[in-house]
Amino acid sequence: NTNAAFFINPGFINGDKKYKKNFKKNVVHVNKEPMSWEMIKELYLDGFLIGNHTMDHIRLLGLSDQQCLTQITKSKEIIEDKLNAKCEHFAWTYGTLKDIDSKALDLALKEHKYVFSGDNYTKYYSLNNRVINRRHIEGDWPLNHVKYFLSHTKQY
Repeated sequence: NTNAAFFINPGFINGDKKYKKNFKKNVVHVNKEPMSWEMIKELYLDGFLIGNHTMDHIRLLGLSDQQCLTQITKSKEIIEDKLNAKCEHFAWTYGTLKDIDSKALDLALKEHKYVFSGDNYTKYYSLNNRVINRRHIEGDWPLNHVKYFLSHTKQY
């Protein structure tokens, strides 16, 4: 009876064996395979939110215009195509205010209705009310960790 948002990286889902091996070893440091598009579609149809988390899970700092478009806009377009639905939610990778620059943030805000940070979760908004702060929980965390984090989240 709990709903959740899943912020996904289409590059990881669509990547070949070499891409996925590098992604797991050098980007996210986990040894798990990505969900398939079928699994993600099933989550979406069950009422879960599917959001954009960049194409390749990179920090959004100092990127060229083309790199920003790929990481934010192209990623969104792939999600929308695969789900046959709008993707209005974006959470930038690593989540801190120092992990995104103004160019990338402006593009994310232009392309998405809701943009999420992982910083300052005790307050609802950051950056002059432009960004919603979120709590980050991983699906493979022990249940006692999840309960702890949820119990220490300020209620609004």
